[in-house]
Formats: sequence, C-alpha cells, structure tokens
Amino acid sequence: MWFVRSALPALLLFACGGTSSPRGPEAVPDDFPDELPGAAAARQAPARSQDAGVAPAPDGSGAAARAVWNDRVVVAGHASARFRFSIPAGLVPLRGVADPPEDPREAIELASAGPEGVGVADGATVALNSILVFSDPLGVGEVFTTLDDAAQDAIAARYATVLRATLPDAQDPVILQIGGHLALRIELPRVAMEGRPVRHGRHYLIFDELATASVDCLWTEAEAVRMAAACDAVAAGLERVDDR
Repeated sequence: MWFVRSALPALLLFACGGTSSPRGPEAVPDDFPDELPGAAAARQAPARSQDAGVAPAPDGSGAAARAVWNDRVVVAGHASARFRFSIPAGLVPLRGVADPPEDPREAIELASAGPEGVGVADGATVALNSILVFSDPLGVGEVFTTLDDAAQDAIAARYATVLRATLPDAQDPVILQIGGHLALRIELPRVAMEGRPVRHGRHYLIFDELATASVDCLWTEAEAVRMAAACDAVAAGLERVDDR
C-alpha cells in the first residue's frame, strides 16, 4: 500500500497515514544545504540525459526478446549505492544514456551515478519510452526521513524548484511510502525537447539510509498506460544491493 501526502501543507492528505517521523525538528536545519546533493543529476535527468533518449540493447527488440527479459533483474546506480529491480513485463534493458552532457563536470557526475534502465524497444536508435535509475551515496535520505512533516515539505518544495529549472511544467511533489522506502514523486505532464515528440513522465526520489536513488520515467502517449505502471513498479520494487 502507498501512504501518500501532499508536499504542500495546504493540500489534503491523499491517503490515510503519515509518512514522517515525529522525532525531527520543526523546521529545516540551518545547516541543511540550499541545494540537495545530487541536484545536478536532477537537472540532467530526465531533462538532459534521459530526455535525450536511450539506445536499446542490440538484442532487445521483438516479442520473443521482451518475453525473455520479464522479471530479470537490473542493477543500477553508483558503485557505493547500488540498487536492483525486476524488469516489468514488456520492457527490455537499455544500453545507456544517449547525448551525454557537454559540461565535463556534469558528464563525470552522470557517469559516477551509474544510470541503467529499461524501456520499450521499437527498433529505433533512441528509446522514447524509458526508465532510468541513478543513485547518490551521499544523498540526504537519513536526514530527510527523520524530519517532521513541515521540514520534509520544505525540502520537497526546494527540490521541485531545482527540477523546474529544467522542466518548468513539473508538478508539486508528493511525499509517499512506496515499497520499502520514503520517496518524493513529481509528475511531469509535458516534457518537450528539440528533435523529440512531446512526452509525459514521472520522477521519483527514493530515500535509503543516507543514499538517494532517482527513478526517471518518460513515455509517449501511445505507451502511457504501460509505462506509468512500469515506472511505479520499478520505484516500488527498488532494493539496495548489500555490497557495502
């Protein structure tokens, strides 16, 4: 079950049950960073890296290949914060991020995040329907999960502001428990990129101990039902690989 509440206090609870601990302070700590760790990756993904498209694996096309990949496990993320998830039905592994950032610093950060993903392979060189998972071992997961509702709301709003610098149509975040993790979920109703059709998407920021994981999903209108469900399934099934 998902327990969801809005990231804005003025909105009503979407479901019964709270998601935050009463142990936290009543406000964001003074020394909490103005920009969340991993925010540069948020600016890139999905708007810069995943939105640029992801090339399907060479052997990932066709109904037979899709069937082979059902329930196989993908391991993704930074070497110090690896996560695994099962491949949703009908999707295949993707080869990697296309069109990496031109800024060398962003490229290094993107590479160290170890993005891996799955999506719909339709024979094109770029997957327009894709789900990528990044991770940051030095995120704010442990801090976030101990804050009270008001402090979590403030941080969620701050994170959304960072995301809107690249994706101005990103909606207000919600804070929810999905699978075994507390997370932010942000709907992306309109993702426009040069040379690409306008798409829709969803972004999750998952908190796991100190680490955070980002689940970045994009889809075309034709694949909306399948991809939205797959995006939620990946976020709900994300598990930390215990190789620390």
